[in-house]
Amino acid sequence: MRRRRLIAGILLLQIPVVAWFALLAGRFTHFPGGGPGAIALASPAFLLAAWISVSAWGARHAVVRGSTLGLAAVMIVRMYLPLGTASPPSYALEAMDAVGLLRDVAAAQEQYRLLHGRYAEDDRALRPWLPATERTRLSLQAVAASGWRGSITVGTSPCEIWVRDTTLRRTRDAPEGVPRCGGDRSRVRKHSKVSTILDTATAGLIASPVRAPASGVWNQHRGDGSRSGILPAPDDEQPHRWATTVGGELRAPAAAAGPDVIVAAHGNGELVVMDLPTGQRRFRIRVPNWVHHEPAITDAMIVVGFGNNEHSGGHPEVLGSPPSGVAAYDRQTGMLRWRGATRGSVMSTPVVSDSVVAAVSSAEEVVAWRLSDGHPLWKTRLPGPSAMANPLLHGDTLIVTLERSQLCWLDIRTGTRIRCTHLDQALTGAITTWGAGHASAALSEGVLTATFLRRTSALDIGASALGLGEYFPKHEEEHMLVGLSSTTGKRLWSLSLGRGLSAHVSGHIAGTPTLEGNRGFVVSPVTGAIVAFNVQTGHPLWRVHFRPARGSPSVVADAVLMATQDTTFMVLEAGTGAMRCTQKLPGLSDRAGLTIRGSTGILTLRNGVVLARPLHDWLRCEA
Repeated sequence: MRRRRLIAGILLLQIPVVAWFALLAGRFTHFPGGGPGAIALASPAFLLAAWISVSAWGARHAVVRGSTLGLAAVMIVRMYLPLGTASPPSYALEAMDAVGLLRDVAAAQEQYRLLHGRYAEDDRALRPWLPATERTRLSLQAVAASGWRGSITVGTSPCEIWVRDTTLRRTRDAPEGVPRCGGDRSRVRKHSKVSTILDTATAGLIASPVRAPASGVWNQHRGDGSRSGILPAPDDEQPHRWATTVGGELRAPAAAAGPDVIVAAHGNGELVVMDLPTGQRRFRIRVPNWVHHEPAITDAMIVVGFGNNEHSGGHPEVLGSPPSGVAAYDRQTGMLRWRGATRGSVMSTPVVSDSVVAAVSSAEEVVAWRLSDGHPLWKTRLPGPSAMANPLLHGDTLIVTLERSQLCWLDIRTGTRIRCTHLDQALTGAITTWGAGHASAALSEGVLTATFLRRTSALDIGASALGLGEYFPKHEEEHMLVGLSSTTGKRLWSLSLGRGLSAHVSGHIAGTPTLEGNRGFVVSPVTGAIVAFNVQTGHPLWRVHFRPARGSPSVVADAVLMATQDTTFMVLEAGTGAMRCTQKLPGLSDRAGLTIRGSTGILTLRNGVVLARPLHDWLRCEA
């Protein structure tokens, strides 16, 4: 009797402890099943159930009592351990501020170079391009226009960055353009090794003279709502062939508009504008942080989102350490026109609609600015986060896919939320579905298509509920594709793309459909396949397994063009999925996908290579 009362007392005592951890101590901020509020409600109910099982101490309740108390014990231990919680990063907030400042300085240095033909040696010369709050003195060493190094001392540990000139690198493994603090490599996120080709001369570093106004626009991810990646060109335009390398890791596709091809790098924010006919660089600049997807392009400006997926330090509920936001650059010169800050990272392509620029941040919000000068217009809270899902523009409507398998429609002029819906009608708990916030929706012939991942393992669901998901790195998941009415949001059909074990992928997973009229094509990260389907009915047409890369497929001339995870480029018959041909690429294509401008196809590779080839050569797998 005494032992039973002791156990019952411990269980009851844990109820206020759970509430304190969840609501006041900042635990479970990133909990996928509804956050701290869900924990504060569900856990006490479970503990009360365990207390009742203790009261029913009879032998016939032994199995129920034992299993309930065992789970309760795991939950109680979980409350006192920082497993899966939004704990602060291992380095001080001051070091994070220094890293953010060095990223800002890297962007400002390129603006200074565009004007003066060399890098600044005094940070006061960079103040016009730095945020008003940045007044920290830092040490700069510049080598004319070939490169520079900057450092800030935090306590006894320096934070440093080197740019372009390899002679300024203090350690052999220090990444170009990426800040590092002290000797602890864990303090700054590691980046994949890329073949860095950097200029050491002034040639090509100074912005080219202003030319005639550019034409052509690219106002959202993959160029249009069907995510085709195709930009029409005059019929008489000749195909182009060239290859160039930029100093950065290219994960995003190229954006093309008029005579321009624009690429932006992931780790160091390198943004390069090239001429479509020759591949010659007109100018290059640095965006203040990582670039995950291609920029949007207007007649006058280049608009790019930036941010990372590091912890934000003082705001553990927000993904991304500063700086984060959207920057607009002059399309002719590369000079900064305006910059808008956001609480969380902008890891997607902004959308441009007439005079409005809108972007989704990881802080569960959509923010809009005036295109001409960056004046803030509106900000709207969302019911869930969107990591790398690019918003879709359809007329005056902005469509956003979110985690917890949600999709929301907003009026882009006012930010008013029109409606939100769950993609999974069989939703039994938000912890069982995810992935919609990583893949973008696509629209064709009135049907909106989107994907999400449904976890099917009871063990995985239980581990997620207890915050122990990090100890189960692989999950049994089902990749789901749904079709909805673009006007009413009514669910029209659903299609299972298959089940399998899927490891968590850092960043964008896969699953943005490419639509061509009544046919759709989507990559599945779970099954390692590409699936063709009927857009109106969701009926599967064919599927082929070949471990595709994370980029969206391209569809042209009744062929599907797709890169794989082993540097292979494949061409399939759009009608049957039959293999036409393959070729080896000089590097890995990640989440890029082919950008098609008229009769030229452009592909970016993670090693910084940009390939432009005649479209008929891509179709025949000819290098």
